[in-house]
Amino acid sequence: MVHNRLRTGDCIIAPMPALMRRLNYRHIILGEHTERESVGVLTREGDYRYLPWIGFIEVERARSLLHARPVRLKIMAVSPTQGLGDWSQLCAGDHVQGCLVSSGVYGVLVAGVPRVIGATNLGAGRNSSRQ
Repeated sequence: MVHNRLRTGDCIIAPMPALMRRLNYRHIILGEHTERESVGVLTREGDYRYLPWIGFIEVERARSLLHARPVRLKIMAVSPTQGLGDWSQLCAGDHVQGCLVSSGVYGVLVAGVPRVIGATNLGAGRNSSRQ
């Protein structure tokens, strides 16, 4: 007989999120343990610079890192559970929040889910006087 009960000392492994980026016709999955991949970071000039991907970080921890900088990552789709096929495509102009540190870029999580920054957030307050 199989018991599904947890015993003291058992741990529950939460599914990790994943990001998908495009390289020509290839789709690259960026997960917690993805190695030797890069991700596009939006520059102030509006171009993308590709930097090493180093995993995910919770927003509270990202805010506490010295010399870390918030950035926008060029991502085409997000998944709350890596490898289960439940991808959500991002709209044009949307980005995933990133955290730039000296060794590379983290994807920022809020309650375990990648934080998506909409294009509407870029121009908040602009053209608000239109009638």
